[in-house]
Amino acid sequence: MKNKKTTSELDYVYASTRVKAADGRGTARDRMISFAEAANSEALLNAVIESGILPDGSASTPSDAADTALNSAADLLKTSVPDPSVYDFLFFKYDCNNIKVALKESILGTHEESRYFTCGTVSPSAVRDAVFSRDYSALPENMGKRAKEAQDAYETTKEARSIDLLIDRGCFEDIKQSVSDSGVPFFKEYVSALVDSANYLTFLRISSSGMSPEACSSLISRAVITGGDTDASVFEEAGSAETHEERVSALIMKTDRVDYREALNLGDPDAVASAFERITAGTVERASAKAFGPEVPAIFFIKREAEIRALRIAASMIQSGKTPDEIKARIGLK
Repeated sequence: MKNKKTTSELDYVYASTRVKAADGRGTARDRMISFAEAANSEALLNAVIESGILPDGSASTPSDAADTALNSAADLLKTSVPDPSVYDFLFFKYDCNNIKVALKESILGTHEESRYFTCGTVSPSAVRDAVFSRDYSALPENMGKRAKEAQDAYETTKEARSIDLLIDRGCFEDIKQSVSDSGVPFFKEYVSALVDSANYLTFLRISSSGMSPEACSSLISRAVITGGDTDASVFEEAGSAETHEERVSALIMKTDRVDYREALNLGDPDAVASAFERITAGTVERASAKAFGPEVPAIFFIKREAEIRALRIAASMIQSGKTPDEIKARIGLK
């Protein structure tokens, strides 16, 4: 067990000041509304440039703008705080993506650089080297262990799904260890909300996939993760019901939190996803009043990620001919 990191709020005055200065023009909500209301991709790109979230105010496409804004926010956080490793929990998801991509490329014999994120705790090249050499020492501890398991499992079963399930599990194991080591209560509360959101949405996706009850229950038990307010056993028990409707009803009955039950009752998958995003955002907002402290850089990055997700969603929905109202609903602005 690693020793908990010690964090003094006064050590974060500089970092807090820097990230607050990089917030962009207007509020995050104003900026996301401007993304949703863009008439086309060119107008969306202009809205992003005008938002002030790009370091040099330029990009060639909305996708390029999203990547640039993400990397800029990550670099700002990591170069501002006293100990960047305190914030590893925010970046493990990008390692997770990269490890899964590298594992699948090792199977298929392909490579596409654009599928990798560059803001993880390990470089994409180091991830690829680890996977292809089977020396996982450069990877985060639990994802490294799960990567070996995933390679072994795939070679035995040829089930590609096992790669995603195992690496996702390792990712959350590393995240939970990181927030525990940090000693910052908000980090643990935020991750708990993320775990709950992931579990409920995973349950709904698997439950509605048309599998037999036995296969559905088995996959749910493999996919859910521990560490949220709702115990993993709740999903496993509800997943054994005969039909999707019965499984959702059972989950609602077994769920203690009112806001989670209300989200599930929305029915539509996009609406449920948006509701859980709002619940997680509420956890962040309740911690946002502090002027400085270790929470402030994390909250800056979490909120910037939400803007970038909104940008990517808006770009995709604009291409599909969706209306501003439809886009606003999808990104939680209505």
